[in-house]
Amino acid sequence: MLSLTLDTSLVRDYHKSSIGKTWPNINRAQCLAGQKCSVCILDDLTKEVLYEDGDIIVAGIIPIYNKDNGDPLGCNGIRTSLSVEIAEAMEFAVKEVNRRIGKYQNIFPGKKIGYAFINSCNQPLVVQSKILELLQKGVLQKDGTFTPISHKLVGWIGAYGSSISLAASQILSKFGYIQIAYASTAAVLSDRNEHPYFMRTCTPDDKQAKAMIKIIQTMQSNYIQVVYSEGTYGEGGRDAIRKEAQLAKICIRNEIVVKEGEVYYQILNKLRVNPSAKIVIMFLRSHVVDLVTSAINEKMDYGEFMFIGSEAWGYRPDQFQEKKKLVGSITLALRMAENDNFTSYLGDLNVYTNTHDPWLREYTEKKFDCYFNTSFDKTSENPCNENLRLTDAPSFKQEIWTPFALNAMLVLLSGTSDAFIELCGSGSPSLCDQFRLKPDTVRNRVLQQTFDIANDGNEIRMFDDNGDGNVGYRIYNIQRSPLDTNVLIYEQVGQSPLDEANFKLETETLVKPDGMVLPAVCPNTKACSECFPNENNTPNDVREISVDGNKTVTTVLGAFVGVLTLAVTILVGCILMMKRNRYPDDDTYLDATDPYLTPSDTNRDGNTVYQRSTDSPNNSADSGITVRDTNI
Repeated sequence: MLSLTLDTSLVRDYHKSSIGKTWPNINRAQCLAGQKCSVCILDDLTKEVLYEDGDIIVAGIIPIYNKDNGDPLGCNGIRTSLSVEIAEAMEFAVKEVNRRIGKYQNIFPGKKIGYAFINSCNQPLVVQSKILELLQKGVLQKDGTFTPISHKLVGWIGAYGSSISLAASQILSKFGYIQIAYASTAAVLSDRNEHPYFMRTCTPDDKQAKAMIKIIQTMQSNYIQVVYSEGTYGEGGRDAIRKEAQLAKICIRNEIVVKEGEVYYQILNKLRVNPSAKIVIMFLRSHVVDLVTSAINEKMDYGEFMFIGSEAWGYRPDQFQEKKKLVGSITLALRMAENDNFTSYLGDLNVYTNTHDPWLREYTEKKFDCYFNTSFDKTSENPCNENLRLTDAPSFKQEIWTPFALNAMLVLLSGTSDAFIELCGSGSPSLCDQFRLKPDTVRNRVLQQTFDIANDGNEIRMFDDNGDGNVGYRIYNIQRSPLDTNVLIYEQVGQSPLDEANFKLETETLVKPDGMVLPAVCPNTKACSECFPNENNTPNDVREISVDGNKTVTTVLGAFVGVLTLAVTILVGCILMMKRNRYPDDDTYLDATDPYLTPSDTNRDGNTVYQRSTDSPNNSADSGITVRDTNI
């Protein structure tokens, strides 16, 4: 092979009226600062695969790029969180096992473990097409050929979003592949008839819904609203909240679906239809949380609403420093102990010289708002330091789902190794047919793995018997820092272990939104009767109810009004029955006497808002409590 030696001391760069520049201060053939040289960007990085060959291969699914809301097969810009760091954590886990040191020495002994990580773009159709390509053809190489890997695949890690995991499971379960998600919490994924080989290191949303309702009960409130994302995650969370709220006799006064790309401040207008329902549960997809909360913070008055965010909101203090009106919000977060060795690994990773991860440099440039001198996109005003490291961010902490992805990889490799030794024998040079033909055996070996997930020296099972995560929640409260009131902090004020008996919320340290008065209860007996039709107008724990903030209606008056209302209802029913016998039915017109059309609330101007009851034959069975927009 020919080699080239260049004596840079002899290199000169001349131009008109120049005495010549010496190395390394010569002019370079590079994209100029302030420009994006699109013609030079030849590779579509959204289609790249982070790949390393091996005797055994594990696949991964990661949302490196955002979705294109206008194209179900399209991708948008690179994500600056919960993307490349997760890919690097999974790669780190494989490298750790390949070192064969300590507890990893007996995992696939004598074999190199490889990996193939694909970008999902948070699109169900995109991930399904890429899975099929990997299984049918393999990994696309630079020369246009494919390297087959399906005969080496032991399992899959991913995905992040529940809808993506659902789409992946629809294919992978048919092939008997173990799939371990690291952040997909939708309860529907617990159905082992539909998803027999799906597992997850995170805890499903039905457990989270229980914790949220316990928080509301602890604040002695019973009148709430729910804001949720369209899709598997948000709708699953909404359904879980409905179930737990009904058991706890908590009224969900309003349900607002959030569609990506809509005008998000309109959510606040819909919340204001029911101002007494001042506690709002949010089940939003992670990449929508910042957009929605920013819009609400901009338009909302201080103390209007108190938000309880799901784990997708979780712990993200950096995104909330400017959202002062959201002080008092409560969030839940699944927390797994960080791997300190991975933090060191990231600190040693040379972003400038690394060419293995196809997304690393673009991710770094976007995250730090800078550009490297060889970049074709220099629209940022800041050049990157060539010694830049991913841990250089102020107060660096691993992203909340990073440990879940890292441990998912470790538990998959450990469990499939046990299954490989049992089914193929430790001396087998490759995966045997029995490994593929007995996926239930493989699943059981993975299911039984134990890890020190709390970093406290105690190893526990990573999964419960159903394959769901075995981690409880931490409860955070957004507060002003006692050291600087301009700084917002996430203060832990409680915990909700899976052992519900040990739920704890420190109400004495809980900060409420500025100027808010709790509890949040139904504002009048009519509202209570609509929420609790089988009760005597008020739930047992509500003794007096504020009306317009001034008047107080005692339970005695409430009972009297309830009896009177019942008598009037019976009388009206008898009259309508007599009229129905005398005149034929005419359903042509819809008015306020329609038995299925009931006043749902009053808007801020005091006008009655009507909506059709969920019992109406004109409503679908799963329509739930609908929102009727009014002129606000």
